[in-house]
Amino acid sequence: NSDLVFVIEVTDAYGIDIQDVTTGTGEETAGQQCVAVTNYTIKGEDGKEIEKKDMYIWFPGENQGMTTAFDGMKVGGKRIVKIPGQLNINAPQLESTRAQNVPITVEFELVAFRNIPGQRR
Repeated sequence: NSDLVFVIEVTDAYGIDIQDVTTGTGEETAGQQCVAVTNYTIKGEDGKEIEKKDMYIWFPGENQGMTTAFDGMKVGGKRIVKIPGQLNINAPQLESTRAQNVPITVEFELVAFRNIPGQRR
């Protein structure tokens, strides 16, 4: 008895590679902008861990590369998102210490989210 596993990988219009690792079973983000709560790990181009956080809240516009990362995702789902350097830009008001303008890979699990009413992509 073996499990059949499908890996779906999509490159969006901005050059961001999005790979579904696990499909969640909870509520779906439905293509709207949302505030998302995740457990995540960020890795550099060399595969070394840069940052790891649990229960982190992502706000729309926080990082340009993560803008579409939550589209169509369900709570409990896991994704790997490869963000090119030109889109790894954090909002200046956040005063982030994360490296910018360098390619990164974000591995995350969607724990919860809240859609922003009227803010469709």
